[in-house]
Amino acid sequence: MGESIGKVGIIGLGFVGLPLALAFVRKGFEMIGIDLDQNKIAKLDQGQSYVRDIDDSEIAQAQASGRFAVSSRYEDIKAADSIIICVPTPLTPYHTPDLSYLIDTCNRLSPHLQQGQLIVLESSTFPGTTKEVVQPILERGKLRVGKDIYLAYSPERIDPGNSLAIEQIPKLASGVTEACLDKVYDLYSQVFDSVVKVSSTEAAETAKLLENTFRLVNISFINEFAHICDTMKIDVWEVIDAAGTKPYGFTVFYPGPGAGGHCIPVDPLYMQWKARQFGVQSQFIEL
Repeated sequence: MGESIGKVGIIGLGFVGLPLALAFVRKGFEMIGIDLDQNKIAKLDQGQSYVRDIDDSEIAQAQASGRFAVSSRYEDIKAADSIIICVPTPLTPYHTPDLSYLIDTCNRLSPHLQQGQLIVLESSTFPGTTKEVVQPILERGKLRVGKDIYLAYSPERIDPGNSLAIEQIPKLASGVTEACLDKVYDLYSQVFDSVVKVSSTEAAETAKLLENTFRLVNISFINEFAHICDTMKIDVWEVIDAAGTKPYGFTVFYPGPGAGGHCIPVDPLYMQWKARQFGVQSQFIEL
């Protein structure tokens, strides 16, 4: 059993939280994972993975280290130095943000917070969520952000099926206060090859939405472009490869079945919803 260099709690052991948990274990951290899904807990206890990009052997290796534990009890989070929230942020049937999982998580977490803990939100969400939604719930007790506890936002950048290791993907880090930013930067610098400081949680939240809105707009466009080329009897694949030789000002996208996945069809609508509160909207997202 290797000696732990710190204890991290991760809430939400899905396709974002589980790879992140294993990355912390590989770097020498003790990890406690929290998930209310008893099926996930049972599978992990049996050394089984339910995430496509993670083999059973990786779960077994983490368990063998003696630093990998999972639970459905939020009170087990008390011993963690840092707590990372990786819960879903889907849409309602009305295409508005559904923060029910996040709010429920914060309500369950709040009574168990300890002095000095760092809480990091990784879920994709609209600008202002960390300060306007998460912070008030976490401060219901006597603990205050920036003084007693630390609150940060660092958007996940998991890309299922991508061979790039999670540690190799640059990590954005932001905090509610400078002290919060320092805390999250110090934590992630021990795991990720590159950590990029962002001036505010709102800027970091918006950066994640920009990344996925960029992909949505371009995936949608290239599918439309492919249809045009097909109608004109022009090989769209040759056209894309030819355009891709330009060393600047062009990003290659390929035609496919559409803009799918957990985030790409969802995140732009989070941005659109927030923009409308300021009296503006994106015609590209609307299209």
